[in-house]
Amino acid sequence: MKRTTICIIEDDLAVRESLVAFLGCANFHTECFEAAEDFEPTEDKNHPDCFIVDVRLPGMSGIDFVHQLIRNGTQVPIIVVSGHDESLAIDELLKLDHVWYMKKPYSPNDLLHCIQLGLDIREVEQASTSSYQNSRLDRDMPRD
Repeated sequence: MKRTTICIIEDDLAVRESLVAFLGCANFHTECFEAAEDFEPTEDKNHPDCFIVDVRLPGMSGIDFVHQLIRNGTQVPIIVVSGHDESLAIDELLKLDHVWYMKKPYSPNDLLHCIQLGLDIREVEQASTSSYQNSRLDRDMPRD
């Protein structure tokens, strides 16, 4: 079974390393990037299952990166984190589907809970979509 992959976009090396260690202990696979521009989306099945994105990054901001992900059709949970007051920008992001916000410092257990909640919601949405598509196929199939 494929391990859940968490993509971390964080410019602070110490934060990245602590997230990798903590999430590894929770049996998550992690991919880390110092800047949003370093992340290159893939079309294969190895795309991330969740993002953790810092707001303040070198180059493209985390907020712009989240908007780019959404424009590109990303439907995985995105957890936006910041140690600064970004309330206006964060309020706009929270209107989007699949986006959560955590203010630094956050507790590791709260982060795990947020990740799991996002993954659970995504799983339910995928199951509902699959069930709906199957019911349409059944309805549209010719009968003998």
